[in-house]
Amino acid sequence: MKRILCSIRVKYKIPVLLILLTIPRGLIFSQVTNQPDYKVIFGKQYTEALNYLNKNQWITTTLLRNKIDPCFAKSIVFPELIRYSYIRDRMEVEALKTLYVQYGQQYANFSVGRFQIKPGFAEKLEADLKVNPGFIGDTLVKNIDTAQTPYARLERIKRLDNEKWQVQYLVWFIKIMEVRFKNIVWKSEEEKLRFFATAYNCGYHYTKSYIEANMVKNYFHTALFNSAKKYNYASVSLYYWLNCRPGKAAP
Repeated sequence: MKRILCSIRVKYKIPVLLILLTIPRGLIFSQVTNQPDYKVIFGKQYTEALNYLNKNQWITTTLLRNKIDPCFAKSIVFPELIRYSYIRDRMEVEALKTLYVQYGQQYANFSVGRFQIKPGFAEKLEADLKVNPGFIGDTLVKNIDTAQTPYARLERIKRLDNEKWQVQYLVWFIKIMEVRFKNIVWKSEEEKLRFFATAYNCGYHYTKSYIEANMVKNYFHTALFNSAKKYNYASVSLYYWLNCRPGKAAP
């Protein structure tokens, strides 16, 4: 899932457009950042993801109310919004939902909703919230049933299908990450974003070294199950973040 082009010196009388058309889509680069130009690579799906965030200002309001930087948080899930735009009409997940409700994540652990949250991810997060001192008095957390029963799993699926709950899970994820990795001194906000984004995609419960190892791997794809063409998840997040910060217009 990546790309790019900076400058081309034409020594021969071959039209530049023709050269561009022969370059594989995965090699498109931004002339400004010398990084893969994800807006071009993902095209319509990138625009749809961007429009979704722009039209739903309640997401920004919710993040601010929870004292979380909106651009930072939205950048973490932006690649998932792109993927959702690709696959949302390609598959009915009702059968998988039923399988999960009846038998648990061992039998069906699939991505749900725009933020592509898996039930297994939600289960781990809910369990961590239950034992974290900072969330003991949180009414939302208190009311979540974490028992391994069909009813509890059905309620979890309902939450994951709800956009407001998806944002709530994102808020909780960031807060748990802040606690779990509170001793890390970040060299920059970019480094922190890349780490958080990778943890969101590969698993926040892993060790620092495991997450850092995954920061440089290309495993993000937009296919329904798998694809030979894969991109760096954190790189896609960073691309959006660089254009989302105050004073910048999202690409």
